[in-house]
Amino acid sequence: MIEVPAEMDADQILQALNIQRPKALIMISGGAAKIRLNKQGQARLSNLFSLGIARAAAALGAAIIDGGTAVGVMKMVQHSTPIIHILYW
Repeated sequence: MIEVPAEMDADQILQALNIQRPKALIMISGGAAKIRLNKQGQARLSNLFSLGIARAAAALGAAIIDGGTAVGVMKMVQHSTPIIHILYW
């Protein structure tokens, strides 16, 4: 996890991390409740994120943003895609 001051803007963060500015943003949001899926459902959803959304983001030069909590849909996204966590303080 990377902590940055609240007054630091997105361009400054990207520059500090040596990351190119994304060409698009993909926002993932969902319920924060525990997802109750059987193993097959979990595998299908994980594949959707890692083989579908993550590959599409890479092909487009897009960044994936989620709500930042480690539960529910957002937890599945974080476990299925390479992600940098940035915490403002």
